[in-house]
Amino acid sequence: MTKLLLWAGLIVPWFSLFFMKRQDVKRFMPATLLAMLIMAMISEAAYTFNWWVIQEYIVPWGYITLTSLLFGPFLVGSLWIFRLSYHKWWLFFLTNLIIDSIFAFGLSPWFLDGWLYTMRRINNAGAFLLMFGTAIVIYLYQRWQDEVMVGASSENRGLEFTVGNPFRSREKGKS
Repeated sequence: MTKLLLWAGLIVPWFSLFFMKRQDVKRFMPATLLAMLIMAMISEAAYTFNWWVIQEYIVPWGYITLTSLLFGPFLVGSLWIFRLSYHKWWLFFLTNLIIDSIFAFGLSPWFLDGWLYTMRRINNAGAFLLMFGTAIVIYLYQRWQDEVMVGASSENRGLEFTVGNPFRSREKGKS
C-alpha cells in the first residue's frame, strides 16, 4: 500500500499541469529544475552526513533522494507557486514561508517522519531553512532568467549571440 501511495504521489500532481498555460510551464521550468537539482544535492549531503534516512522508496536509488516527493509534489508544486505568486516578491516568499512551514513543522513530524524517512542529525527547523533557502535562490534565478529572456525577446533574436564590430558606431548616421 505504501508503494502505491508513493507512485500516486509521483504521478497524480502532474495532471494538474493540464490547467496551467504552456508558456507558464516553459517560463518557470528552468527555475523549478534548478530547485530540484539543489534538493537532489541536499539529499546527497543528507545521505552522506546522516541528516535523515529514507525508509520507503519506489526506485532502486530512492534511498538517497525521495523520488516520489521530489519529482511529484515538489516539482509540480514549485511550478504552481511560481505561477500564482511570482508577480509579487512578498507573495512568493510568504507562500513559500507558509508551505515550507507546513511541510517542516506539520507534515514532516506528524505524518512523514517514521513512515517515509527518519530525521537523524538535522531537526525540522534545519529542514525548513534548507527549503526556504532554496526558495530564495530560485526566486533570484527566475528574476535573472526573466531579464535575460525579456532582453532577448525585445530585440526579437531569441537566444542568438552576436559579436559586433567594435570600430563601427551602433547609431545610424555616425561614422
